[in-house]
Amino acid sequence: MLVVAAPADAQGFKWWRSEQVQQDLQLTSDQVREIERIYEVSLPERRRLRDELDRLEQQLEQLLDRPQPDEHEAAALIDRVETARARRNAVRTMMLFHMRRVLTQQQRTALAQRSLSR
Repeated sequence: MLVVAAPADAQGFKWWRSEQVQQDLQLTSDQVREIERIYEVSLPERRRLRDELDRLEQQLEQLLDRPQPDEHEAAALIDRVETARARRNAVRTMMLFHMRRVLTQQQRTALAQRSLSR
């Protein structure tokens, strides 16, 4: 299980910066810095992929708003949208993987329990 971040409703929350989380997980300052570094290093690519997905979704919405959208054109664009979504998710999951490696097993367990209790 790759539970590393806060619950889905708090995805924008940098959980490792919370004093309460740091205390609960007993994060060291080195761990906090490394998790922040991992987050920041992945940020440009995650933003680029999000922008690409937004652009493709907008194109799809425009295509579907046409009176008679072409099915083949729609299918091709849907494939591009879903491929972009998968790439974005894969990059985010890899970031979470790298963050997870910074934590001890005990910290990972505590974080998972914390996420499930919300």
